[in-house]
Order: sequence, then C-alpha cells, then structure tokens
Amino acid sequence: MIYFDYKSRVKSKNEISTVCLSAEDRRVMQKVTEKCLIYILEAELVKALGCTEPIAIAYASATAKRYLGSIPEKIIISCSGNIMKNAKAVMVPMTEGMKGIEAASIAGTVGGDPDRGLEVLTTVTEQDLQIVRLMLQEKVCQVELLDTWEKLHIVVRMSQEKNEVKVELLRSHLGIVRIEKNGGSFLKRNWNVRKNLQITAVWIWIPYLNLQNRSTFKK
Repeated sequence: MIYFDYKSRVKSKNEISTVCLSAEDRRVMQKVTEKCLIYILEAELVKALGCTEPIAIAYASATAKRYLGSIPEKIIISCSGNIMKNAKAVMVPMTEGMKGIEAASIAGTVGGDPDRGLEVLTTVTEQDLQIVRLMLQEKVCQVELLDTWEKLHIVVRMSQEKNEVKVELLRSHLGIVRIEKNGGSFLKRNWNVRKNLQITAVWIWIPYLNLQNRSTFKK
C-alpha cells in the first residue's frame, strides 16, 4: 500500500488519502520506474578523463572550435562560481601538468575531439601542446565569472577574424543547450529538459494509476 497527499481528495488539512494499488498497477509502476532509473544511470554514469569540471570546459571549447572551423584569435570562458572554484587549480589531463581553466579550454580547442564526450582530450598530441603553450603565453583565453544561479554553467565564446561562435553548456557536463555562429542558431534546447529529472523518474508512473476514476480511497 502506498500513501499520497492527494489534495483533490482531502477534506481537511490533517486528512491523508490512501491509494490501494492493484497487482497490475504495481507491475506497471515497477516497470516504468526501472526504465527511468536505467535512463538516469545511462545519462549520469559516463566515462571521463580526469576531473569533470575542466573536461566540461574542454568539451565546450572543442565543440565551439568545430563550428568556428579554425584556431581562434580570442577565447572568452564564462563560468559559474562553482565551476570556477573546482577547475581553477586542477591539473588538465593529457597536458603534461598544465592547470586551470585557460589550459583546459585551449587544450580542448586545439586538440580536443567533442565526439569523445568527457574523454575529449584523449586525442591531444605533443604538437598540440606546443600550440597550447604558445596560446597560453599570448593570453588568448580570458576567464570571466558568469552571472547565473546555476552551479554548472559554462559559456564559451571564440572568434577568428569576422567569425564568432558561442557555445553554452548547462546543468550537465555534456549538456550543451545552445550553439550560435555569427548570430545564427545551430542548436537551442529548452533549459528545463533535464531539470528535476530524478523527480520526474519517480512520479512518471502516476498517470497509469488513473487516480481520478478510483473508488478505493480510505481515510
């Protein structure tokens, strides 16, 4: 037996309705819940190379460079405070000890492969690192604090001559929600797609119960 605070059936503030589930309801509920939990695990348990915050920056930068089509003259990384805190002094994989947001972004830009997800930097070569060091010396990359309520929020802007690309990553280390080039939109996703995914997974089976038509409520 499962208990709900089902307000449309409650006559007083202290009264809680009880929904009695049939065997078929429990079977359906279990199946849907299992599918939702598997979906969450598949979405969250992803192979990653190194600390996920600098890797997310490298991934967003590699994606931006793909749309830009060339090595940028200027990169601006805007990060939420939580990302900046966690990535600022972390060693970036495949860079021979380089640290920080700038190194992560430039390494992803120069040698990263966004098709590899959180293993984006596995394709970085020694030749790429030489370019990364040069770009770090020339201070091609600038880091800004992003004004956002989100804990995981990264915006990458990079430019080359007259071309400019903007990539926005939100709530997930691979969660790119916006890609723009020269004002045109290549990708724009609803920001609320992944919000409260765990809550959705738990409650998604409720329509199967058809609560409005049940007569098995008890005080």
